Amino acid sequence: MKMNFSTSKVALGKKGFTLIELIVTMAVLSVFTYLIAMLVTNSMGFFKDEESQVANQSALRIVAVQFEKDARRHVFGVEDLVISGSCYTITPVNGSSIAYCLVGNNVQRNGAVIASGVSEFTVSPYRVTDNSVLLTIRSNADRYGRVNEVVVRIFVRVGS
Repeated sequence: MKMNFSTSKVALGKKGFTLIELIVTMAVLSVFTYLIAMLVTNSMGFFKDEESQVANQSALRIVAVQFEKDARRHVFGVEDLVISGSCYTITPVNGSSIAYCLVGNNVQRNGAVIASGVSEFTVSPYRVTDNSVLLTIRSNADRYGRVNEVVVRIFVRVGS
């Protein structure tokens, strides 16, 4: 009985993967896995940064809208706005006064925090002739150095 060794060697060689093929496949898969993990990590970081930017912008807008509402409702001339240090007090003819203060990084309205992460909160008479004030609010810089800013010119009514 005579065996043909050449055919049996060929048959044995086609039965599976060699060690080199296995190592190359694992290396390629690990590179793809690493790239996908980096993409997901960067996307999550980008989303977190944008989410904080939107939160800062919303907080600044809330302060601007609340201040404008109080100023239009209660101020009857630029002289009704009392400025002392970092506090701005609206003194209406009837009712209690409303104080906006920058304490640390927080803007407070009558002692209650309405926005945090604020680096600048200023109210200044813009023009006495047309009874307008200029409100400037600026947020703290984020880790990329981006700063949000809201500047609003508010016209107040004249008379009682």
